[in-house]
Amino acid sequence: MRALMEPVLAHVPPGSRLLIVAAGPLAGLPFGALPIGSTIASAQPLLARYEIAYIPSLALFADGRSTSRRAPTRGVFAMANPTASPAGAGVSLVASVAEARIAASLASASDVRVGDNATETAVKRAPLSEYAVLHFATHALLDARVPERSAVLLTRTPDDDGLLQPREIYGLRLGGALVVLSGCQTAAGRASAAEGLHGLARAFLFAGSHAVVGTLWDVEDRVTARLMIHMYRELSAGRPLVCALRAAQLAAAGPHPYAHPAAWAPFLVMGDPAITVVSANASPIDRALTAVLASVAVMLVAIAVAGVCAAKR
Repeated sequence: MRALMEPVLAHVPPGSRLLIVAAGPLAGLPFGALPIGSTIASAQPLLARYEIAYIPSLALFADGRSTSRRAPTRGVFAMANPTASPAGAGVSLVASVAEARIAASLASASDVRVGDNATETAVKRAPLSEYAVLHFATHALLDARVPERSAVLLTRTPDDDGLLQPREIYGLRLGGALVVLSGCQTAAGRASAAEGLHGLARAFLFAGSHAVVGTLWDVEDRVTARLMIHMYRELSAGRPLVCALRAAQLAAAGPHPYAHPAAWAPFLVMGDPAITVVSANASPIDRALTAVLASVAVMLVAIAVAGVCAAKR
């Protein structure tokens, strides 16, 4: 940390926004988790002092800023817990349904597709350019050696294999939407000598998204859902994306951030950190939070009880 950042940070006041343009092996480094402090016991993550976002290159960032964002007419298009995984992921993402519904409560005219309805075909047929946010609470497949084989995993249909891959993402028309990829390793990829990591997040940026939220390594379903719900609560208050995610991460980190770094450190913003998504027809998200969280809590308790009963047999 001292050799990498401190000579620069000495000239950057706390509270500033850092835009990270990293290449090669540094592109996959969670800069927000880098410790600052004289001892391990007193160390705090860089994220506690600064707002942090990643951009593939200054040229791409400038190009995105110069492109006007289309005013969305719809709220959130969300996909959660798809079934019939083409890659055999197998693990049901129960809590992802809650985060998708919370995302959808950000604004009216939203669309949530769950389970059998969370299909690749639905994504390709939806008017994505009309939405403010695209939220994928699904598994992801990372191929760091051949990024073109990476994929967002969705329910397959007779028309599609359920693998939404970069070559197909490039063909989507996103209209500047915020894309949230809350699955595992969605911001990871093959390191480039010039433009960050080649992977899913970068593909969505090139398809027209102004910003992508993703993860650098594997994340746990329920932990991720809590962090995403907190982020959307912040977004509903009109806060910029980088501030909303940072608040959620710091809340998850708590007073001892390095006790459980996997709960907060993998998440990052790639692209325009200042993007806001609250709309004029936003719904009361706190009321929606109460209703959705209550139903999910009952569901998780039922699953836990079923597991205990099965173990006693």
